[in-house]
Amino acid sequence: MKLRKHYKGIFLIIILIIITVSMLSIFRLIEMIIKRNSESPESPDYTDSGDSRVYYNGQWYTRDDDVETLLVLGIDSITAADGTRDDSAQADFVALIVMDNGSGTYRILHINRDTMTDINQLDKYGSRYGVFTAQLALAHTYGAEGRMQCRNTVDAVENLLYGVDIDHYLSVTMDAVAIVNDSIGGVTVTLNEDFPALGEGCVKGSKITLKGDQALTFVRYRNNEAESSNLERMERQRQYIGAVFEQYNDADTENTVETMMKVSEYMVSDCTVNKLSDILELLKGYTYEGTVPLAGEAVKGDVYVEFYVDEAALRKTVIDLFYELEA
Repeated sequence: MKLRKHYKGIFLIIILIIITVSMLSIFRLIEMIIKRNSESPESPDYTDSGDSRVYYNGQWYTRDDDVETLLVLGIDSITAADGTRDDSAQADFVALIVMDNGSGTYRILHINRDTMTDINQLDKYGSRYGVFTAQLALAHTYGAEGRMQCRNTVDAVENLLYGVDIDHYLSVTMDAVAIVNDSIGGVTVTLNEDFPALGEGCVKGSKITLKGDQALTFVRYRNNEAESSNLERMERQRQYIGAVFEQYNDADTENTVETMMKVSEYMVSDCTVNKLSDILELLKGYTYEGTVPLAGEAVKGDVYVEFYVDEAALRKTVIDLFYELEA
């Protein structure tokens, strides 16, 4: 009897082993089928493999190692009415400079501050205690100090761009716009609309060289009564960015380091002043290929305007900017 039970136990173990091996084989077969299907033209138009490779519209792409990025944030203000630091300051302007060190070119991805995306909630120690969906500008309001707030915004932008790594960041309060503007002798733009806030005679079609606080007014003015006001402001910001880089290339920029030192009190970055100066000098020798906006729709939320990106257009933009065809 004991011998029979012994053999019965062995028999059950063998059966379990066979079942386990069979299940593993089935799982392996399923995995192979999924992998094969994901590599075929019939798979979805965008698949992230998780190893710096994506499948997009019938082809595999890999991350372009020649691409280097700098996230630039324009912050409302860091000083409260009582003179203390205001940790609730939002990112009023968000742009990603995308440099292709292989081709010697660069583009700027201009991101709407009202873009709805996932944002980490941080405590004063920088530990995440939650995630919520809100306007991108709010990411900068989490964290106990400037670097933490910038890093939280970097994380939010990386998440928005499907995990693309951002190499460097730079935040500057909007007060520094006038300093940078005047360091290249002012910035000349043609007005696309009447702009009485800039002064008398500033009507549509006028060409004006922005000086001092005029530059800040041009990039910051927003009609809060219109849902599209930020889109209109972003159009002016793209126009201004293009003019700045065109005129920067023609200007005498021997004082680049001096200018950076002047704005350093308004600035937070993971780069040294010399590193930022080197990046600017690098850009001076590169070809500017324009500003890239993100397509989407602005709608009125419960309280504030919310901008929802066009996911298909965003995927194409990410592929164009950060990937190359796999060899």
